[in-house]
Amino acid sequence: MTIFIVDDEPKIRNGMGKLLSAHPRWQVQTFADAKSALHRLYEGVADVIITDIQMPDASGLDMIEAVRQVNKTVPILILSGYSRFDYAQRAIESGVRKYLTKPTNPVDLIAALEQIEQEQCEQIQRLQRQAQKELDLKPVDNLLVLRAIEYLQAHYAERIGLAQTAQALYISPNYLSELFRKTTGMRFTEYLLQLRLDKSRAYLCDVRYRVSDVTQMVGFQDARYFSISFKKRFHLTHPTVSGVLQRLEAKNFIVIEPDRADRRCKRIRLTDRARRCDEAVGQAFETLERLMCSGMSEEEQQTLLRLLDLASANLRTTQETEVPHP
Repeated sequence: MTIFIVDDEPKIRNGMGKLLSAHPRWQVQTFADAKSALHRLYEGVADVIITDIQMPDASGLDMIEAVRQVNKTVPILILSGYSRFDYAQRAIESGVRKYLTKPTNPVDLIAALEQIEQEQCEQIQRLQRQAQKELDLKPVDNLLVLRAIEYLQAHYAERIGLAQTAQALYISPNYLSELFRKTTGMRFTEYLLQLRLDKSRAYLCDVRYRVSDVTQMVGFQDARYFSISFKKRFHLTHPTVSGVLQRLEAKNFIVIEPDRADRRCKRIRLTDRARRCDEAVGQAFETLERLMCSGMSEEEQQTLLRLLDLASANLRTTQETEVPHP
C-alpha cells in the first residue's frame, strides 16, 4: 500500500514517514506542500493520503477538494492541531476517512491504516474474481487496474476507449496504458477487444439476436471489423464452421432453419437434447468443484484458484514455444 504524507513540518513529516515505513507492506512518500503531492497524484500512485490542515501554499482542506477533482475514491486521513468542529465538518463533507488531532497516538493511526488496507484487499479479491470470470488473465493485484477492468466490464457496449476509462479513474491515459500492460501482460485495447468478442459469443448463442444486432450491442461500430476480429479470436474459418454445424445437426444437437425475414440467413437453435447435455455438464462441473474444494476454507479455495490461474497463464505464455520431446 502506497501512503502519501503531506505536512510542512519536517519533524512530523519525517517521523511519521519513518514510523509507517517500518511496516513491511507499506511504501511511504512524503511531501512538504500540497502542490508537490497533487503533481504526484496525477500519476495515480497513492492508496492513502495523510495530510495536515494548515500548510504554507494551501490548506489541507483546499488540497482535499483538489484531490477529489483528481481521485474521488482515495482514502484521506487528516492529522491536525485544530480540533474545531467546523474544520472536522468540512473534512467529513469532503469525504475524509478519519480526522485525528495532534499529537496523534501512533496506535490509532496504524489501526486506521490497517483497516483501510484490509478493505482494499477485500476489494481487490472481489474484483479479481470478477475479472477472471470474464477473460483468462494472469492474476492481477493492482487495485487501479482492477477498477479499470470493472469499468470496462460495465461499459464495454458504449463508445469508450483508453481516454474515457482514464478520465473515469482520474488518471492520465499514458499512465493507465503502461500500468495496464505491465500488470496484465495485455495492451489495454487488446483487453477491450477480447472482452467485447467474448461478450458477443454469449449473445450469438441466443437465437433472438442477429449478427448485426450483436455487433452494436457489444460496442462495435463496423460490422466487417467485428466479423474479422471474431473469426481471428476464435480461430474460425468458413469450412470449419460449416463442418461443425453439420456434425452437430447430424447428432441432433441443433436445428438449422431459414430466416423468414432474410432468406440469405440461417437461424440455429438448440434442441432439447442439447439443453439436457448442457445442464448435465454444468451439474458435473459443480459436483467436481465441490469435491475438489471439500474441506478447504474460503481463503484456501481462493489461494487454489489463484495458483491455477497462474499456472494457466504460464501455459498460455509458452503455448507457442517448442517443447522438447524426451
